[in-house]
Amino acid sequence: MKNKQFVRKVGWWVSATSLSFTLVTAAHASDVRVAAQAERQYAMAHVQTNQPKKRTRLSGEAALQKGMNLMSHAKTADENVQAFKYLSYAAKQGLPEAMFQCALMYLDNEYTPADDERAMKLLEQASEQGHKQAEIALNYIQYADGGIGC
Repeated sequence: MKNKQFVRKVGWWVSATSLSFTLVTAAHASDVRVAAQAERQYAMAHVQTNQPKKRTRLSGEAALQKGMNLMSHAKTADENVQAFKYLSYAAKQGLPEAMFQCALMYLDNEYTPADDERAMKLLEQASEQGHKQAEIALNYIQYADGGIGC
């Protein structure tokens, strides 16, 4: 390999094997070209490794399961907020259980901003899709407010 022969001539080098290149420091003016080429390789490898990684999208079911796990084991407010993010993503995918859980979090408003209108909308959507607990909660809220159930 040409770079290794050059390294033996110069006497020292720095290797970054994770980036698949060798940065060589030249001691002689005639070796500047080789050092510049090594620097370009370093810059290109550095740019390529700093590219943002593609994120895979979770399915609605996976987001629901992850949100429910986080919510059941949450010990901090940050974990509850993270659970809400997963559940709201699953709710946007149209899953009635996620809609119901998000509505409860909106009504509870401990880790989410209070939004009764959004909670009612989610409960209605979940009950329309056949979620029994959402239907019971919706009827109870409407009855307590003097709405349809009276």
